[in-house]
Amino acid sequence: MGYGVGSKNYWDMGYGVGSKNYWNMGLGLTFPYNPMIDVCLGLRGSGNTLPSICNYITPK
Repeated sequence: MGYGVGSKNYWDMGYGVGSKNYWNMGLGLTFPYNPMIDVCLGLRGSGNTLPSICNYITPK
């Protein structure tokens, strides 16, 4: 469990398990390439073969 801020693809801080990309469990903010934020709670998988469970506020 942990939290962190980072890009859309990874957390700079927190705990996780490796996959095709990064996974993390916990609560935190992820910053996309614009100044808006995504809010994620729970388990996040960035790979396309593993599940992602998140609550997002994602700017389009």
